Amino acid sequence: MATSEQKPLDQRPTKELRAERRRALKVIDALPDKPPRGKGDQLIAEARAAMETVNMLTEELGSREADRRGLASRVLRSLQGPEARALAFAGKALGGEMTLVAGRLDEQQAKNVVALVNRFEELEPAAREQLERLVGVAAGDPEVFAKRRERAAAKLKIEKLTEEAHRASVPLRTMYEEPGSVTLPAFVFSWLANARDADWTVADTGALVAVLGMFHNRKSLFPGGHFEGDVLVVHEDVDFPRGMNPHHTEGGSGQVNARAAMSTLARNGWLHVEGDGLGYRIRLGGQALKLHEGRTGKAA
Repeated sequence: MATSEQKPLDQRPTKELRAERRRALKVIDALPDKPPRGKGDQLIAEARAAMETVNMLTEELGSREADRRGLASRVLRSLQGPEARALAFAGKALGGEMTLVAGRLDEQQAKNVVALVNRFEELEPAAREQLERLVGVAAGDPEVFAKRRERAAAKLKIEKLTEEAHRASVPLRTMYEEPGSVTLPAFVFSWLANARDADWTVADTGALVAVLGMFHNRKSLFPGGHFEGDVLVVHEDVDFPRGMNPHHTEGGSGQVNARAAMSTLARNGWLHVEGDGLGYRIRLGGQALKLHEGRTGKAA
C-alpha cells in the first residue's frame, strides 16, 4: 500500500500538505549565512529541493483554497461602481498579478476594501495586512500575499547562500591592478546583479570607478575641477567631457548622466556632495573611507 507521501499530490490531505510546506520553509530558514567548508554544494542542493517543494505546495494549496471558496457552489455578488474600482486599485497597488473575482467578497468585505483604499497612503501595517487579506479573498486565497513574502524571503536566502558558497570556492581576490588603479569590493557586483528599478546601474558602477580614481590619483575628470586637500572642487556643473562620455549615437557604448550618478553614489555612502548646478564640493563618503581604512590597516 502506498504511503501518503507516495500518493499523487491531489490525493493527499490539505493538512498534511500544509505541514510539509512548513517543514520545507524551516529547512530554508535554518540555512547558515555562510556554508561550512566543503558543505556548500550539499546545502544548496537541499535548499533548492526544499524551495521546489514550497513552490509546488503553495500552488496546490492556493488552488484548493480557491476551489473551497467555490465559484460554482454559490451565486456570486456583482460588484460595480466604487467597490469594483477600489478592488481593482488595491490589487494593482499591492503588486498582485492575479485574477480577482469581486463576487468572492461579501457585502461588508467589499465596503472594507473601499474604506481602506480611500486612505491607502496612510495605512498602518495592520490595516495594510487587512487589505491584503481582502484582496486575497477575491483572488481565492486570503494568505496569498503572506505566502509570496515567505517565498521571496526563502529565495533570497538561497541566493545569498549560493553567493557565499561561490565566494568561498574562488581565490580570495583576483587582481587587475597596478599603481594608481582602483579595486572595488565584491558587494558592488552583487548590487549590480541584484539591481531593481535602476537603484544601481552599470553607469553608476562606471561613475564610481571614475570618481574613486580621481581621488586616488588627485586628478579631476570634471572640467574646471581641482583638489583642495581631500576635497574635489568643481566650479560648474558636474559632467564628463564628451570625448570620454559620448552618447551612444556618437559611437560610444552609453552616456553617463553624471549629476544623477553623483546623487546615487552619495545616497549609497560613497560620496558626500555639497552644492548645486553652479558648483560642487565633493568628499569621499563613509562607505569609501571605511573600505580605504580597512585596506590600509587604519582603525575603522
